[in-house]
Amino acid sequence: EVKRALEAEPTAVAAQRLLIQLAARQGRVDEALAALRERQKKNPQEAFALIAEADIEASRQRTDAAIAALRRATALAEPADAAPRLFALLLAAKKRDEALALETQWQAAHPQDAAFAISAADVMLARGELDGALTRYEALLKRSPDAVAFINNVAWL
Repeated sequence: EVKRALEAEPTAVAAQRLLIQLAARQGRVDEALAALRERQKKNPQEAFALIAEADIEASRQRTDAAIAALRRATALAEPADAAPRLFALLLAAKKRDEALALETQWQAAHPQDAAFAISAADVMLARGELDGALTRYEALLKRSPDAVAFINNVAWL
């Protein structure tokens, strides 16, 4: 069905993305990466291809390649969720100093990006870094004092 959709409309972004995701899930990683790199050439300001490349590289235990792809995505005008993904990946790769530097730089450059701040707090909580999570949730609670989720997390921590 996806291939027929692309034959009917070769520029259909959703179908292209789905075909790439299917190839990756079915283990045709080289095919998926080739398609992603082609998308990157045609759409250099699109974060999707870089984020998907990072996901594939991370699944192949090629952390440095995944980090590099996410760094390129965070530099785009519309990076989607590349920054929180990069933060989490850096922590998972035991590159804590880099993760914290990214967090500081990102929040200074994007002070209204609540999604990043929430994600950073959630990542710290998931990793069991309770002091770090608490600090971040308290900061979020100052920005949004009526946010029940933040109140709950601060109370729990």
